[in-house]
Formats: sequence, structure tokens, C-alpha cells
Amino acid sequence: MAEEAMGVAAIKAILNTTGSIVTVKDHEDPAKAGHYVQVRPNDDEACDMWVPWCNNSTDFLAGHYITVEGTGLPDKKYWIWQFDSYIKFYTSERWSPYAKSVPGSSYGNKNKVVLIMPTGLRFANIDM
Repeated sequence: MAEEAMGVAAIKAILNTTGSIVTVKDHEDPAKAGHYVQVRPNDDEACDMWVPWCNNSTDFLAGHYITVEGTGLPDKKYWIWQFDSYIKFYTSERWSPYAKSVPGSSYGNKNKVVLIMPTGLRFANIDM
């Protein structure tokens, strides 16, 4: 049986349930429409960000990641990228082969909504 080709994951919406403004930015292509979003407290915003492939520190230094930043999060800033078949995150500004898969639906190849909560991030699949 042939394996399904891995596609890129696309973030289509951000839901902020914290009491502070959250900023989500695609550093690979920040000038593209929908690649920089500020979400007010307890609000949501549509966006269209492909989670960049980031296979090593060279890719990371070239900006192949998304950041999620807000004072209402337990870790004030998250760096997010796609590696192998999964969406990974790290809470330091560097690439790491030990980065954890994002909580929730971390498998790539799907449209996603990012839930931003006082306890952290969670990704969920959405049908579009």
C-alpha cells in the first residue's frame, strides 16, 4: 500500500481564550495577507498560514517558523514549525530535534484551528 504524500498544515483560524492580546506571525512570509494576526482577548480571527517546513537550524535561521506570543500564556512565546509528519513547538528561539509535537492534532496535512488558552496551545483539525 502506498503512503499518502505529506502535505503542509494550514492554520485557518486562531481562537484566543486568554485575557490578553495574542500575536501570531509567520516569519517565512510575514508580508503575505493573513500571515500576521493580532487576536483580542476572548476573540477569534481568521487567517491563512501554512506551517513552514523546518528540518534543521539552517531552516530556522531562515525564518521557517511561526511565533505565537502573548502575556496570558504560560510560556510567553512559542516557535512552531512542521518537521517530518508533525507540527512541533519549542519555547526557546532555536530549532531543536527534541521539540515536542503540539498538543491536540499535531499531524500535518490538514487545516487547523489554534486554540490559545491560559494553559497553553492546542491544535484541532477543521473541515473547510
